[in-house]
Formats: sequence, C-alpha cells, structure tokens
Amino acid sequence: MQRLLVATLALTAFVGCSQPPLQGRLVDAMRADAPVANETLVARATGKVRMTCQTLSGKTDDQGHFSIPDLCLSETSYKITPSNSSLFLAEAQPISDASSEVILKAWWAPEGDGSYLLHGQSLSRLKTHADLKDVVVPPSGTKVLYPATMPSKAPQIPAGDDLVLTGKSTIDKTRIVPLVHSDARTFGDTKLEPWWYVGVKFDNDTDFSSVNAKPDPGHVTDIAKGDRVARFIDGAALPAGRYAIYREGGRRVSIVQFGESSEKTAAQ
Repeated sequence: MQRLLVATLALTAFVGCSQPPLQGRLVDAMRADAPVANETLVARATGKVRMTCQTLSGKTDDQGHFSIPDLCLSETSYKITPSNSSLFLAEAQPISDASSEVILKAWWAPEGDGSYLLHGQSLSRLKTHADLKDVVVPPSGTKVLYPATMPSKAPQIPAGDDLVLTGKSTIDKTRIVPLVHSDARTFGDTKLEPWWYVGVKFDNDTDFSSVNAKPDPGHVTDIAKGDRVARFIDGAALPAGRYAIYREGGRRVSIVQFGESSEKTAAQ
C-alpha cells in the first residue's frame, strides 16, 4: 500500500495539472494593439505549488497569440513576464483564471535608466553625438551652451515614433532644448563661425533671448509599475526642428530632429 501511494505521488508530480492552457494575446500598447510576435512569455507561480508547474512558458505567434499549458491555476495565481527585458507589461496583474483569453499590453521600455528611439517595434539606444561646450557672452557674463560638432544627419523622430526615457533619474534629469542656428559671433576674444546654440537666439554679439519648447502633454505618455517607470515622447510633441538632448550637468549631447526636417544639413 505504501509503495502504491509513493508511486501515485510521483506520477502526479510528473503529470502536473490537467487544466485548460492559458490562452492570450500580446499586443503593442503604443501601436493600436498591434500583435507582438515571436516573444517568449514566462508564467511564474506566486504561491507554493509543485515543482512541475512553478515556472512555465509560451511563445507568441505572428498574431501575438500564445498558449501556456500545465498551469496549476486551481492552486495558485501566476505572474506573467516577458523574457525580453525591453518589454514592459505595466498593466499586467497576476492571473488566476484560464476561462477566457488574456490580453497583455506591452510597452517598449527597457529596464533601468536610459534613452531610446522607438520606430514601430524597433527600439535602439539614443547615441550621443558631441561634447557640450560653453562660451561666456559679454558684458552679461552669461554662459551659453553649444555642441562641439553636429552630425551630418540627425536621427529623426517623426510623428508616430517616440523618444523613450526610462528610469526616474533619466526622466527627471534629461533636458530637451531647441537648437538655434546663428550667424558668426564674436564673444570677447572668442570668434565662432555660424553655428547652433542650445536654447539661445542671438540678435547680435551681446543681445540674445532664450528659446524653450515644452512637449505637448497630449503627445507624452507616462507609465509606471513599482520602481519601473518610462516616458514616451511622440515626434509630434514638439515643434519640428533640431533639439539637444542631454542630462542636467552632463558634458555630452544627443542631437535629434523632431518632426519632419525642413532644414539644411549642418556642416560638421
């Protein structure tokens, strides 16, 4: 009798739970619920459960559909996470029922602090392009910033694409400031050829005004879950033009073109 009981327990451990698989779709929260294909989703039990159904997974097909079998939903709920750390399921809650299809909304926002460009479902890290330099404008003594060089072609963020900022530090400290072209200027002993300045419009060598641009809140999306936060800034959030993107107090700058470009390519 004891041998029969041990054999039965062993068989149960290997068979797992005879319940319907969890069915669902993974969709792009930023792209009208377009399917997110070929991504692995991992289901992890939130409570104590037999080893055979602690962690299971399924992969999305071309239409974003997935199936995760052998979950013990009668014993515990499951937290669903993507194996791709660039996907953020900010709205996902633990699942305890497989009776209906689950819709999981995915945001393209990597973990940690960083700045990225999002085109469709293609995500790339935002590169820096130049050192950030400064010059003192007499007689006021105001320090003005400018990039040491300009890219021959700045990365574009048209309407529908996004600048993605991840992490509280990046969101709080990142500055997005218009770049304004100026004729040649002389600042005391310093002479500069026609160039681009960060948030400053010159009338002459001594008179200037600040130029700022605040993203349209209607084109900015913030998402958060626990300590993980991300901000999506659509290409339509700012007036078309070149912008300097840099961290407060930083010495490197990224240069991008929001909206469609109507400017001549800057000289190196």
